[in-house]
Amino acid sequence: MNQFMGLMILWQVVPYVVYQKRTIGGGQRKQYRSTGMASNGQAKRKGGIFLAKKAWPALLLWIAIGLALFAAVASARAETAEAVLTASKDKVKAGDAVTVTVAVKRVTDLYGVQFALSYDPEKLELLSSKASDAYSHFQNGCESCEEGETPIYPLLRKKMADIGYKARVPLMTFVFEAKEEGDARIELRSLKGVSTETYANEAGYNDLVPVALQASEPLTIEVKQGGNGNGNGNGNGKGNGK
Repeated sequence: MNQFMGLMILWQVVPYVVYQKRTIGGGQRKQYRSTGMASNGQAKRKGGIFLAKKAWPALLLWIAIGLALFAAVASARAETAEAVLTASKDKVKAGDAVTVTVAVKRVTDLYGVQFALSYDPEKLELLSSKASDAYSHFQNGCESCEEGETPIYPLLRKKMADIGYKARVPLMTFVFEAKEEGDARIELRSLKGVSTETYANEAGYNDLVPVALQASEPLTIEVKQGGNGNGNGNGNGKGNGK
């Protein structure tokens, strides 16, 4: 609907003159009805609509605005959806907890999605994970997390009819504990998505139409040395040996 906004404004705002025929006293005469931008002598006939000469600059201006709005909306919709990682803090101390959110930007009808995370197990330990309110996930446990690899998380949108365009869709949150000093890297992998639309696959069965998704750059969290080791040893040993 937004792409037609400019044309709707154009139709409502641009001054125009309507050509009408009226029967008066048994005969017909031509009459011009104007919005104030034209008079009988200034109007030119064009398919029953008369545009005043002074109205043409405004007409061209609103056409340009309408086309610009249409192009902007079309460009935004044409962009490939992107799965992104964000952290509650980009710098933490060893022993601190940090929350990482997985979300998808600029997407329409993301019904089902799957992904996994890889990270440095020497610097991060996964404590918990939770799906967003809009999605359900069907993966429990994480046997491979000690090696820095999560399982593949399959998610399904709870509201099947919610197929509209979304600027940002949160999927899951993960809570990590920082362990060792250094740069901790987290990366998305095994990323796939589908919509509610169906098509006949090569075997002749109905299948869900894929949603094109691209993964963002890996997320880096800086882990600093934790604790405040202030060992103030004040040993005053007096040896008086002769």
